[in-house]
Amino acid sequence: MKYQKSMMKIMEHLLNYPEQEFTLETLIKKIHTGRNTSFAAFQWLEQRGLITIKDVGRQKMARLRLSNESLQYKYFLDSLTMKALPAKTRLIVLYISYQLTKLQGIKAALLFGSALKSETYNDIDILLIGREHQQEKELQVLREQIDAVFDIPLNIHYATEEPLKLFEGMVIYLSSYFPFTTKLKQQYEEYVEWTYSATLQQKDKQFVQEAFGKALINLAFCHALLEEKERITKGEAVQHFLKSYKAGSWRTIKEAGVALGTKIYR
Repeated sequence: MKYQKSMMKIMEHLLNYPEQEFTLETLIKKIHTGRNTSFAAFQWLEQRGLITIKDVGRQKMARLRLSNESLQYKYFLDSLTMKALPAKTRLIVLYISYQLTKLQGIKAALLFGSALKSETYNDIDILLIGREHQQEKELQVLREQIDAVFDIPLNIHYATEEPLKLFEGMVIYLSSYFPFTTKLKQQYEEYVEWTYSATLQQKDKQFVQEAFGKALINLAFCHALLEEKERITKGEAVQHFLKSYKAGSWRTIKEAGVALGTKIYR
């Protein structure tokens, strides 16, 4: 594609300021691209309806044209940002987005706040766009799961369905996203459910012990599947797992869960 570097830099800058307009000369200086290729890129983007350019006196002003086509480019940039997150953060965020595929009425979800900007943070903030009130019970369970399994609070915020809300953070889920369900994710999800259930029934020592055993087996099969050992018994899977991970307490189980989860949710 011609003018690719200039085109990408123009779009990236305008996506950071979706409601602002800039003179072409100002934009060229900000993105540090060649003048001739930049003007050709401006023309290419305008012809395809991704940006609008208008004359204001002797100057030409450019701004983002808000549309599904221009938003596709934002989603691409957000996917690159997702891949650059610290491994544990990416695991938690991708697990959340996977669970959101099971709920009705949520159009999109965004990550914002300190977890997006720093490797050190005290909680995770998610913005949900468009949702139905009957999902509150399921969302509360998701909050509790993240806190119980990953030891980090999850704050869920809500917004009305407006296109500009998609610029308030990194998009981590769209209602049209395909969930990519796998045996690995099914085993990992069961591990999360057993770990969470154990925190709800801490006084029932027998249940907690049973949940520990089930969580161990789920992680053992995750470990085996990651190493492409699909034809393996439960006992063999656990034995193989214990050669690589400690699993004598809930603390070490959860540490192993994070280590394996970062390999599954990449």
